Amino acid sequence: MSTSPDTPAGDIRWDLEPMETLIDHIVTTYHGPHRVALARLKVTAAEVERLHGARDGRIAEVHQTILGLSAALEKHMREEEDSLFPTILRGEGASTREQLTSMEGEHDTAGGVLAKLRDLTDDYTAPEGACGTWRELWSGLEELERAVLAHIDLENNVLHRRAIAE
Repeated sequence: MSTSPDTPAGDIRWDLEPMETLIDHIVTTYHGPHRVALARLKVTAAEVERLHGARDGRIAEVHQTILGLSAALEKHMREEEDSLFPTILRGEGASTREQLTSMEGEHDTAGGVLAKLRDLTDDYTAPEGACGTWRELWSGLEELERAVLAHIDLENNVLHRRAIAE
C-alpha cells in the first residue's frame, strides 16, 4: 500500500498498516511539514506585523500566538520522536497510557490555539486592501490548521488506541 505524503489519509487503513509504517507516515507527512510551515509563518507574521501592525492590532497577537504554538508543537513533536514513538515501536505501548493522556491534553491545547487563530483572523479572511504577504499569512494559517487537526485525529484515534491495545 502506498504511503507517500501526497496520498490522502482516507485511502489507507492506518489501523491495519504496520505500526512502523504509521509512525513513519506521521513523522514524514506531519512533523516535517509542520516544522517548515511554522518557520515560514513566523517569518511572514513578523513581516506583516512590521508592515501593518500599527493598522491592525490583531496582527501582534496573531504573531505571538504563532510563536507560542510553534514552540509548543516543536516540544511535543520532539517528545514523540525521541520518547513515545520508540517506546511504541518496542511493543511497550501499553506502558505509555499516562504519556498518551498527556499528549492528548497537548493536542486539545493546540486545537484551542488554532481556534483562537481562526477567531483572530475572522476565519482567515484578510481585510479589504490586505497586501499579498498578509493574505499569504492568513492562508498559511488555515492550511496549518487543516494539517494539524488531521495529524491530531490520526494520532488520537488510531496511533494511541493501537499503542495501548498492542
